[in-house]
Amino acid sequence: MPWWWAGVIGAAAVALGMRPWMGWLERQGMVDQPGPSRRLHSQPTPRGGGALIALALLGLGASQLPVFETEIQGVMLLAFLAMAAGLGWLEDRQPRPIRWRLAGQFAAGLLLVLALGPIDGVSVGSVVVPGQWVWTTLGCIAVVWLMNLHNFMDGSDGLAACQGIWMGLGFSVLFALQGELIWAWWAAGLAGACGGFLVWNRPIASVFMGDTGSYVVGGAVALLAYQAVASGQISIVICMMLTALFVVDATATLLRRVILGHRWYTPHASHAFQRLIAGGLSHAQLLMVFIGINVIWVLPMVAAAIRWPHLEAWFGAMVYATISFGWWQTQQQAGMPKQKG
Repeated sequence: MPWWWAGVIGAAAVALGMRPWMGWLERQGMVDQPGPSRRLHSQPTPRGGGALIALALLGLGASQLPVFETEIQGVMLLAFLAMAAGLGWLEDRQPRPIRWRLAGQFAAGLLLVLALGPIDGVSVGSVVVPGQWVWTTLGCIAVVWLMNLHNFMDGSDGLAACQGIWMGLGFSVLFALQGELIWAWWAAGLAGACGGFLVWNRPIASVFMGDTGSYVVGGAVALLAYQAVASGQISIVICMMLTALFVVDATATLLRRVILGHRWYTPHASHAFQRLIAGGLSHAQLLMVFIGINVIWVLPMVAAAIRWPHLEAWFGAMVYATISFGWWQTQQQAGMPKQKG
């Protein structure tokens, strides 16, 4: 079966299964109520819909077990995604202290590293930077951060789902060009599952991902990026460019809150995307802004980096510099936070 069929299957499974799943979530009382804090919605909405994304990815991955390098590797990767989804599900049911969340996330990250092996070094253009222990440790930290930042950025209708589609499509095409069809299959499944979820999560959302969905989408992106870098199939610069919008907003906002002395791990509404909505953009308009930046700006830069790999560092720097400038301008226009969170 062609690798892109995973996207079709994932989209159909999630879109068709969501209505009965939403009914079950409502009966379980897993419903977000509108509130004055970081929540940007205006009507009660069931959360936890991302569990179907997790099930779709697990099913698509399980179907490919025979073609992994070893079957145990495939089982470990499925266990990683199941752990990410399980950690999110626990948060959706009853939030845990941050130390337990981080412990579970690092355990999942270590499992992923064991499954895919160490990162011996990374290439930036024609320069190879060795350092197995350093890069592997940073890779594990990046896995944890990608899970968390997708959780932080899942605060506007359709935003995390659209980013999942963007990342899934990007990685599926890049892996397919390298002839790595098993990874292209899984990446296409991520794009399709997020697309099926978007049917119900587009503005105005009928269901939210919840931590279950944001953790598993972030975990799937981390899995694909780690495999890309560890195998040398896709450069670290291109991986960073594909993830730039979410990485910049989440990371810069976190650093700013730490510098200002805020409790960084508490709920807040100071991400750039939250500022934009508070400033008057609708959820649909915000979605168009993010899609536009990815398609009109990031995509051509990624294509240029592939075409001229010796200049990829410059293209990556341009992407991060411009998006960081946009983030800073948004924060400045919104003004400084008045209260510590």
